[in-house]
Amino acid sequence: MKVGERVINVLSAYAPQAGLSRGSKERFWGDTISVISDLSETDTVVLAGDLNGHVGACADGYDDVHGGFGYRRRNLEGEYILESCVALNMVVCNSKFKKRLSHLITYSSGGTSSQIDYFLVSRKDWKFVRDVKVIPGEECISQHKLLVCDMSICRDPVRKKVYMPKRKVWLLKESEYKVSYYREIQELVRNRVARVSAATGISLRGAFLQQQTKSVARLRAPPGTRSPGGGTTPSTWQLEKREGFTKNTKKVAPESPILQPKERQRKKCTRPRKSSKTWSLTRSLTPKIPTGSLTWQDA
Repeated sequence: MKVGERVINVLSAYAPQAGLSRGSKERFWGDTISVISDLSETDTVVLAGDLNGHVGACADGYDDVHGGFGYRRRNLEGEYILESCVALNMVVCNSKFKKRLSHLITYSSGGTSSQIDYFLVSRKDWKFVRDVKVIPGEECISQHKLLVCDMSICRDPVRKKVYMPKRKVWLLKESEYKVSYYREIQELVRNRVARVSAATGISLRGAFLQQQTKSVARLRAPPGTRSPGGGTTPSTWQLEKREGFTKNTKKVAPESPILQPKERQRKKCTRPRKSSKTWSLTRSLTPKIPTGSLTWQDA
């Protein structure tokens, strides 16, 4: 069962009766301890059932698990219950509340009465138990009384986020804070340089000078040759390309002839239009035959 983020494990148990062998009883409690031990430590564990033992009216050396409000005398089976509670870090809830005798008896048969039904809860979760009582007039099964355990489990409070104060940068303007800040930075740098020097065997100044020598030798080497520091020096066109890349130059398209507005209009008009001048020219080119000059001859 899960309540909020808390997991509650409720185990029901029935211990061997008084007439069975001692080995079977020890085997039962050994298995019970192993099962509960496998559960997570953050979970709430409740063991309830007929454990067939008398824990007694007084604690008598079991003050951590027995509350001192029990019933009658303790027997061997009751010691098994208390020893298991000590091993599992649990408490007997029935003995933690002072009740009348009628509210302590969980079993009655033939004029005999005893307390053999129990609620066992982890010690860290004992704070959730509000009451454990017996309802005398209610029977859950024959000869057994109804045993009720009231628990009040609340959700874990939500932890507030830790507030991280903002950096007060303006305090560096004051000479006192400024000097202390620079001293701390210098101390951190010295410690870091000391660790690097101890690991590599080269001082920080030596590493800087070594890198500077390689860079100078690389720049002085002629283009296209092997430099002392390793690698090939860039050629002239590589340098030009690199410089052009760093300057973010853009490629410019070849210049196209600039057209005048009238030429553009003529270029757009691909199909010549038939004008009135063309029609008059074709009309003037047609031959004119005089009607009076024609003569007809018979064949």
